[in-house]
Amino acid sequence: MRRELLERGRQTEDLRGRLADAGWETADLDEVLAALERLQRQGIWDNPAQVAALQEEVLTALKRLEFGLRREVEGEAGRRAALAGSGDVPDPYRKLVEEYYRKLAGGRGGPGGTER
Repeated sequence: MRRELLERGRQTEDLRGRLADAGWETADLDEVLAALERLQRQGIWDNPAQVAALQEEVLTALKRLEFGLRREVEGEAGRRAALAGSGDVPDPYRKLVEEYYRKLAGGRGGPGGTER
């Protein structure tokens, strides 16, 4: 599990760097990185409720990031409250997000895996 967290941390840092280089806001990814670091602390896994809360924190920050990026990319059209679909997302953004989620889901069989 520790190796998995380290890998996800590296991927998140890579995505953060790419987005920062492209001029995007990275505060949500900073929150993800902080939560991933807390998940690596000694003894954290002794408290399942705390682990679940940190996992939820990671998911919430990623959703906020995705929503914010979508609004930036789509402009006024992105103001409608929808997180689903990717029809009008520019290819460079779509490729980054798809790659990130593909790496996050790697080895877990995709949706419905054992972890959230």
